[in-house]
Amino acid sequence: MRCFFAFPISLLTRQKMVSFAEKFSVHFRGNIRPVALENLHLTLHFFPHLSGEEVEKIRQNVPTVLKGFSPFAFSIADIGAFPDFARPRVLWLGVQEGKNLVIEIKRSLDGILKQIPIFFDEKVFHPHITVARLKNGKIRKEDLPVWEEQKENAEVLKFYQSMLTPAGPVYQILAEFPLGGGD
Repeated sequence: MRCFFAFPISLLTRQKMVSFAEKFSVHFRGNIRPVALENLHLTLHFFPHLSGEEVEKIRQNVPTVLKGFSPFAFSIADIGAFPDFARPRVLWLGVQEGKNLVIEIKRSLDGILKQIPIFFDEKVFHPHITVARLKNGKIRKEDLPVWEEQKENAEVLKFYQSMLTPAGPVYQILAEFPLGGGD
């Protein structure tokens, strides 16, 4: 099954993200597909293929890793594109305040995943929220709408299953892992 770890984003911030993507699409000359409101989150890991046994091992081992981290605040302030603005495929909003802590949590997850062992992509991690996917075109920075920094709280890391449908992905929560081991 397709699964991922993510920190949820508040409804108000997700609504602002959708508005940002809609404003951007007016100026973008190319094919753009904004991410649906319910699918906006801060992903730490994505797994294209996990067995039921691997999912269970994750459920058992991840709480130990997260006990060492207290809930924290982070800000969503940067605007960027992958691979870059000249050849954008993904438009994203990046974490600024709290970025190093998000990276530290991701590295701690990496460690436990290697011990289990579960394969994962070890590419450089840049904490961000994907707000739109693009098929072609260029982004002119002066055409980007203004993004007002948003503050969020990371209290629970969620483990989701992603099911692909003709209407787009549908996510189901498989487990919730509170930071600090709380309930």
